[in-house]
Amino acid sequence: MTFLRILSAFSLLLFLTHLFPNCILKFIKKQNLKSKYNCKWALVTGGSSGIGGDIATELAKQGINIVIVSKEHDKLVEYQKSLVSQYNIECRIICVDLCKSKESCEIIFNQCKDINLNLLVCNAGYLTMEGFHQSDISEKLAMFECTVSTTIRLVDHFYKLMIANKMKGGIVIISSSASVCPSPFSVMYGSSRSFLSGFAQSLSIESKIHGIDVLAVQPGLVHTNLFNAVPKHLIFKFLNLMGSQKPSDVTNVVFKSLGRFSIMDSGLFALISSLSKSLLGINLMIVIISFICRNLPDFSNYRKIKI
Repeated sequence: MTFLRILSAFSLLLFLTHLFPNCILKFIKKQNLKSKYNCKWALVTGGSSGIGGDIATELAKQGINIVIVSKEHDKLVEYQKSLVSQYNIECRIICVDLCKSKESCEIIFNQCKDINLNLLVCNAGYLTMEGFHQSDISEKLAMFECTVSTTIRLVDHFYKLMIANKMKGGIVIISSSASVCPSPFSVMYGSSRSFLSGFAQSLSIESKIHGIDVLAVQPGLVHTNLFNAVPKHLIFKFLNLMGSQKPSDVTNVVFKSLGRFSIMDSGLFALISSLSKSLLGINLMIVIISFICRNLPDFSNYRKIKI
């Protein structure tokens, strides 16, 4: 009986520690990041649409000049015109393929060398679904370059500049609920997002010393272009039933959480994933997800040999 009470108390504590930050967000207002960091310039990757585009719009509303990075040239030009005309800000666009991380980041650094940038939003990324044996190594490394290498290069560069210039600042990394929930058939996506969350957790402790806030947001399913290219599986219909999000929902979490939290789930599925990992443990989660994958017809194609 005593053991059950202890277990119940422990479970309640875990539930409250995960739920409490999300409850707080419901009652606090979005922060003005321009005044919080004396921010004149921000950079947003993947900023021509989706979550990145919505964040860029919110920054522009606050009077922050923006550098938007994307590989979609026409969308960049159109979005630049819209932001400048609506919000009377300066907006630079950089059209690069972040799968070529080193070359792209050198272009970004060169085009930003004349501005003091102290707000960085790393949002670029994409999702593919296949068995790990069904893609070649170049495809795997391209995703790693876009998601992980680009984030490291950008954070390394601008973080050091903020410290050297004694500027307060913020770094936002858009991760995913896949960082805590095993993601078979999108192994590179899930593992790269796990890196991003872990990277943000550790750096956020160091960065406080220098007055720089680091935040990783872990959204569940969000209606963006990210999911347009993947098959419409039953799992996504299930996630929709659990409550999919709009980009603006994630933006709200960013603007409410930066400087207050280091890791924040966004959406019901993300919250349940984090709770499940804490309550069930990762090994039991793997058993459950393995059972689901073996019995869902959607995933049968990914078990075929294609090398």
